[in-house]
Amino acid sequence: MKKTILFSLTIAGFLFMAFTTSDLPVMPQDEQKPDIGAPEKVMAVLERSCFDCHTAGSKNEKARLKLNFSNWNEYDAAKKVSKLGEICEVVKSGDMPPEKYLANKPEAKLTQEEADLICKWVEEAATKLMGNE
Repeated sequence: MKKTILFSLTIAGFLFMAFTTSDLPVMPQDEQKPDIGAPEKVMAVLERSCFDCHTAGSKNEKARLKLNFSNWNEYDAAKKVSKLGEICEVVKSGDMPPEKYLANKPEAKLTQEEADLICKWVEEAATKLMGNE
């Protein structure tokens, strides 16, 4: 009786794994969440609102060329400072995320608080990069 139950549970486990395993490609963890040195709260906002277009896995080549968080650690300090300034500028102005993107993903819209959070991080990171801590 115990062997039958154990055998049934084993088969059920294999069936569960077979039918719940996705055939969809999975990006490596480092591509899903680039290491850019941002605090956890900032990363959560960037993941939700920016990474779909501005990381290596994106199909939006124009956005990736403008800013690619997956390549962040390849940028020199001057380029990082420049990109940080641009990030704050576009989130404060409401230009990012763009309306076209928000039409399909309205949850990506930034609140004023989130834009302020990003800009605060930008200022702190740029100051650190320039050696003015």
